Amino acid sequence: MKKIVLVLVLGLAVMFANAQTNKAKKPEKVKKTTVKVAELEKPITDNITKDYPGYKTIEAFKLDKKGSISYQVVVKKDTSEQNLFYSKNGVFLRKEKAAPSKQTPTQTKEIKSDKPKTSTGDKPKTSKR
Repeated sequence: MKKIVLVLVLGLAVMFANAQTNKAKKPEKVKKTTVKVAELEKPITDNITKDYPGYKTIEAFKLDKKGSISYQVVVKKDTSEQNLFYSKNGVFLRKEKAAPSKQTPTQTKEIKSDKPKTSTGDKPKTSKR
């Protein structure tokens, strides 16, 4: 009976330790290198002109994830910006909506009012005694 309990405890300890080491894995890093738009593979540029008419290629990146090469191309039309992903052979993989670009906030004009400013809406402040 003691041997069975000992085997069960050891088995559970091994499973618990294994579960802990699996969670500790770090995410894989991707090396991102800027590529000139003119140097993109012909299948990539052909796909963009065919499937994204009116879009302008803004920038391109070469992504290297443990020797697996792919490309990220940022295209823009008006206010719509897309990230397009291609394999090293120029095969379309997926698209993602690009994060909004960091633009300087527009200045707003302060409107002057004849009414005194209050912190509780239109009610004037009253002192409590």
